[in-house]
Amino acid sequence: MINYVKASLKRQLFVLITIGVLIPLLVVSALLFLRARQQMQNQEIAHVSEDSAQVISGLDETIINVQHVSDKFSIEDDLYPYLRKSYDGDIVDKMHDTRTINNLFSFYDPLQKSARISALYTSTGEILNFLEPENDSPAIRQRLDEMGVAGQENLMQLQWFPLQNNFLVSASSSDPRQSRVVIGSRRMVLGYTGEYLGTQIFAIPEETLYERYKNMVSRTGGHIHIINSKGELLSSSDQELLSTGSFPREVFDRLQQESNVFTIDINGSPHIVSKSSSQLTDWQAVVIVPLSTFTGPIDNLFGSFFILLLLCGALCLFILHLISNRFVRPIKEINSSMEKVEHGNLNAYVDISSPDEVGSMASYYNNMLRRINKYIEDEYEVEKQKKELEMEVLMSQVNPHFLYNTLETLVWKANERGNPDIGRIAASLGRLYRISISDGKVIIKIQQEIDHLVSYINIQRERYAGLFYFDLRVDYKRLRDLCTLKLILQPVVENSFLYAMDDLDHLMGIRLHTVIGDQYIKFVITDNGTGMDKEQLDQVRQHIYSESRPAQKKTRGSGIGLRSINERIRLYLGLPNAVSIYSRKGAGSKVVITIPRIKEEKDPTSEPPAS
Repeated sequence: MINYVKASLKRQLFVLITIGVLIPLLVVSALLFLRARQQMQNQEIAHVSEDSAQVISGLDETIINVQHVSDKFSIEDDLYPYLRKSYDGDIVDKMHDTRTINNLFSFYDPLQKSARISALYTSTGEILNFLEPENDSPAIRQRLDEMGVAGQENLMQLQWFPLQNNFLVSASSSDPRQSRVVIGSRRMVLGYTGEYLGTQIFAIPEETLYERYKNMVSRTGGHIHIINSKGELLSSSDQELLSTGSFPREVFDRLQQESNVFTIDINGSPHIVSKSSSQLTDWQAVVIVPLSTFTGPIDNLFGSFFILLLLCGALCLFILHLISNRFVRPIKEINSSMEKVEHGNLNAYVDISSPDEVGSMASYYNNMLRRINKYIEDEYEVEKQKKELEMEVLMSQVNPHFLYNTLETLVWKANERGNPDIGRIAASLGRLYRISISDGKVIIKIQQEIDHLVSYINIQRERYAGLFYFDLRVDYKRLRDLCTLKLILQPVVENSFLYAMDDLDHLMGIRLHTVIGDQYIKFVITDNGTGMDKEQLDQVRQHIYSESRPAQKKTRGSGIGLRSINERIRLYLGLPNAVSIYSRKGAGSKVVITIPRIKEEKDPTSEPPAS
């Protein structure tokens, strides 16, 4: 036993796997049976779906036939005199006209292959019954009125009514496929006057619809039903369901919730249901097939095999117990450690000291974790230094240009005249750079950032006196405890002075307002300056969001200042694409800066930014 424990893992696995090889074979066999059953089921589901589509296609041909006949006799001038005629109880005259119109129908369809109009309900209230001319009972008229076939809301659309007894004939057949009909109606309106002439009545026997799909019933092994959008029955291969005239409500409810093919339990037995919708009406073909129809044989075979599988499994339990004690337990410990590492715990070392290959693997795994931890620490320090250097470069893009312009303004004011304005400019400049320095802090109060912007505006008022106005709309009370990355507002407003005042023929207005949300704060800076066309705007956006650093070119409107703001927010606050710009030529520009909501001041240089 001692020699067995100290043996190599390869030999241990060889002994145990040789004894327990039966289980993998049995499992694979079971999976093959299950896969074969699933494939057979999927194939039959596809066939059922094709069957429902084929059924509805055949029914659409019947509908098209009815529509062609209806269209033909909606514009037949020879019918109009009869539709306007009132017989006043003259049965002989009415029957004569009925036969005349019937002959007209036969003239256009001598082979009687097209659908036939069963009756005409004229505008004078007369019923011309072509199925049984002598049957002109008030019950027919009452029934048509209850159905609302002549209602103006129907316009000239073909309306369909669910399966019902054929009230146009007095004698009823014992066969429900012959005695029950689907009623269709269509109002006839004279096109150029809008005169209502009457309503066409089509009484299509259920048997006519059934003939369209009865050959497919035996192939599916189930039942085929035709219903409308309300779940009312139009036709069915199920004689019992046809006699009741109603479609199962629970199946219809599932049809509204499920996709075109799904499974449902009917009377405790699983069935496959497939539906296809007509392109011409609200009719649906529903095919319902018991699942056992095509899975029964393979289920019986699988049942026999499953009994054999249980017997073999019982035989292998003891072997599996040995494998679990000797091999699976340490492997599970390593697997559990890997799961912890996957969730971020890089200190999930394993404690396995066996002298075999598993112990060696655990040792290699622990060493790998130590090297990964060391690599991450080193990489973090390098990345932190890189970002600090990059921030220095980005910050340097903002200040020198403005300092140069401000000093130029001071010289210009000094040369122009001796004036205390120079003192105010210098004071504003001092405040401006005092906030810029901020004792080396990167995150400052939002109020400080706005004060920095106001100092800049005061300087520009001396330079552009009377040429612009500044509208500050912020809620200092709500912003009091909130912080921001410094120097993100002044460069945007500076762009308005640099680019938006060229050849401007009106007073330029610059506005700053804030939008404070639960997670983010938006600074919105707008001006009514010259704006940019689409090509210029696309170029600026490309510079802002470009991953590669743009070449240092002194191009007006290049968007480098906005790119600096966008990059700093990304590096320090972890928010990509924080700067958005919108502009229209001659209407001005709008810049939206989004930052996370920060309640307390913290220096991101002391910890990595959020990813």
